[in-house]
Formats: sequence, structure tokens, C-alpha cells
Amino acid sequence: MAGRPDRAAGVKAEKAGRPLLPWLGRACRQAREERNVVQVRIAAAIEVNQATIARFEEGIAWPRQPEEVLMAYASELDMDVRLLWV
Repeated sequence: MAGRPDRAAGVKAEKAGRPLLPWLGRACRQAREERNVVQVRIAAAIEVNQATIARFEEGIAWPRQPEEVLMAYASELDMDVRLLWV
């Protein structure tokens, strides 16, 4: 690992760069569920498949347009997008 400061010891390279994915996905899911909004509604707001939202919330895949996804949550949940980060 000497000379490779971009990699964390014991962590695969593809996982090292995505520490926020599971955390942010869970935060979005929690906010959505607290407001009784279904994933399909978030997906429809940005014209993606519901599975895209499910994978994001599960921490499996980062959306291609993460800013657009977060803004859809904020809009559909009628909340300030910054609250998804706290």
C-alpha cells in the first residue's frame, strides 16, 4: 500500500470512494418513509425507474445525476434539500 494514499487498507478500490452512498441513501429513505411517500413518486419526478431509487436507498448504486435525485426528494417531500444531509 506504500505509495497508494488513495486506497484505504482492507477496502476495495471501488468502495473506498463511496462512503456517503449508503448513508445518504438511508437518510433519503428515512425522510421519504416518514412522509409516507412511495419510491415511484420520487422516480416519476425525475423520469427514472423505481428500481433506480431503490438501489440508491439500499446503497447499491450511485445515481448518474445525484443532485437531481436529491432535489427530487426535497421537492416531493416538501423539505429543504440540506435537511437530507443532517
